[in-house]
Amino acid sequence: MTLDERATRVMEFISKTMTVDDLLRDPRQTIGEGLDAVSGQLMPPRLDVAERIRAVDTIITEHGLTVEDVELGRGGMGIVRLGKQRRLARRVAVKSLSAAVCGDAVARRRLIQEALITGSLEHPGIVPVHDIDVDERGVPLVALKRVEGVAWSTLLHDEAAAKARGAADLLEGNLRVLIAVCDALEYAHRRGVIHRDIKPDNIMIGSYGEVTLLDWGLAVAINDAALRLPHAPRPGDADTVVGTPAYMPPELLECDVTAQGPATDVYLLGAVLYELLSGSPPHRAPDLPTLLMSVLQGPPPLPSTAPEALVALTTRCMARAPRDRPASCHEVKMAIVDFLVHRAAEAIGAAACHATDALEARVAAGANDEDLTTAIALFAQARFGFDQMKVAGGDATAASQGIVRAAEAAVTLALRAGSPDTAQVFVTTTETAPPELVKRVADAREMAQARTAMWRAAADDADLQIGKAARLRLMIFLGILASCLSVGLHLSIAAGRAPSHIVGVSWVTAVALVGSVGYVVLRRRFRTEVTRRFLLTLLVGIFTVIFSRLFFWRFGLSPETSDIVAMHVWWSVITAVTMAIELRLLPSVVFFGVGLFVVLRWPEVRSLVGAVEYAFFFANALWAWRQRPTEEVVRSTDSETGPLPSRR
Repeated sequence: MTLDERATRVMEFISKTMTVDDLLRDPRQTIGEGLDAVSGQLMPPRLDVAERIRAVDTIITEHGLTVEDVELGRGGMGIVRLGKQRRLARRVAVKSLSAAVCGDAVARRRLIQEALITGSLEHPGIVPVHDIDVDERGVPLVALKRVEGVAWSTLLHDEAAAKARGAADLLEGNLRVLIAVCDALEYAHRRGVIHRDIKPDNIMIGSYGEVTLLDWGLAVAINDAALRLPHAPRPGDADTVVGTPAYMPPELLECDVTAQGPATDVYLLGAVLYELLSGSPPHRAPDLPTLLMSVLQGPPPLPSTAPEALVALTTRCMARAPRDRPASCHEVKMAIVDFLVHRAAEAIGAAACHATDALEARVAAGANDEDLTTAIALFAQARFGFDQMKVAGGDATAASQGIVRAAEAAVTLALRAGSPDTAQVFVTTTETAPPELVKRVADAREMAQARTAMWRAAADDADLQIGKAARLRLMIFLGILASCLSVGLHLSIAAGRAPSHIVGVSWVTAVALVGSVGYVVLRRRFRTEVTRRFLLTLLVGIFTVIFSRLFFWRFGLSPETSDIVAMHVWWSVITAVTMAIELRLLPSVVFFGVGLFVVLRWPEVRSLVGAVEYAFFFANALWAWRQRPTEEVVRSTDSETGPLPSRR
């Protein structure tokens, strides 16, 4: 049968059962709840339904409900008011018939059948039926759980309400509602019941985000459920179009009883999803032929901005043939869940990409931060985001590539800041780091270690604490030797022996020879350059004194003058050593200067003053190089290699 033939057949059928105005008055309004659209009277049931009507009339046997004059909602032939269930003393919603149809047996049958079929479904997403009663006129009263909330149709475009329910945005909030509806429908389908009138108006959202699928007035039993629920309606009980035109699947418009089943509700889920993506129901038209063609042929294309995965799902759900639709509501639900998971992964990945872009922007701008705080924070954000993107089911390849990009940018910034160890951390935490990046960091670390070794050697060479024990032993020995010889020389002069150049040169030469031998023997312990220079300067000073004495001897100067000039030389040597190497020897400089003035005033005590000066100088060195608490353990700390080991 062609599409035009189908449309003609439907038009002929509708012309016999309802007017055009009834279809176009409000495409969102449910039609077919047992009313003849032309006469306004209830449609007569088929003959095989009459027995079920008489049977359900015997169900109501006693009164247990009171109804208040507070209307909660209204439908095609029913009205819902606030009531009280006397047996349990609780507030309930009471559904009854409107005044126009309250006396009709068909209306009573439909209301009671709705109560029976809904009462057979016990699911959190389906409103529970508490009781069935009659009022004083014999009109059926159905006690339902009082569902407090707002119709989903009023919240479809309210992003603030969606976020208040914990959603990231409006689309996620609406999709989570649709997932809950899928759960309720999947349960009903497994119980052999299809709803046939799914739309946002029939879905209630509670104050705590609970979702309830309402209005099972068009629900019918299929398959084995028809035997388990003998009073429940079947798809072919009435020869009239049922459903809501704005969302209606083709099999309901064509009254194709054999095609009605779970796929019918799947189509309606797709129609609701269509409205979520486009902002309007799928079937909307100013005239009947256009509306029919929309139902039979399919709705207009969705906006290009709609997510591709949801567009594909909507197209499948609203396929013309039921066999081409998803096999179940659970399949629809899982497709939506999969979309949300991938969407979350993409959002996480987008944040990670933003952090990576920020790193690369810093590289391009020539940033050279010393503390690297920003680079470390951005890299951590990017790596965590891409890792979570993988966990959430996102594109693993894109995530791995993003981590490598972030690592390359972070490594560049770390190397610019002179921190190869930080760059090594970036590489180590990147599982997919390319070999060339690893080699680049390894080379930078090797160079940094070489520089550090050079700096450490330079620092050690300038550290007088290193090798001080051997240095002090040699200097103490020389100091004692020089002091003793000077005292002996003073005593000799005091005893009447005249000063002699030979004696002056001999004792200084003895000190020089002992010092030279000691330096050669202990040279391995003098590992630092500053120690070697210090001792060599002293030895050079001693030999300078020897040569000066020989010079003075050669040109006939007196031994007294040679002694005083030698003391001047010693003062110059001590001053040079102090200024260049060790300022803590400054007391010796002052002491030698004072001794020189004393000798100039009293030359006869020059040897004794020299002995005291030598003793003072070596005592000063002992004090200067003693082991101080601040230098015993604490050493300079290098930012790349950690604390340098102590040397004593």
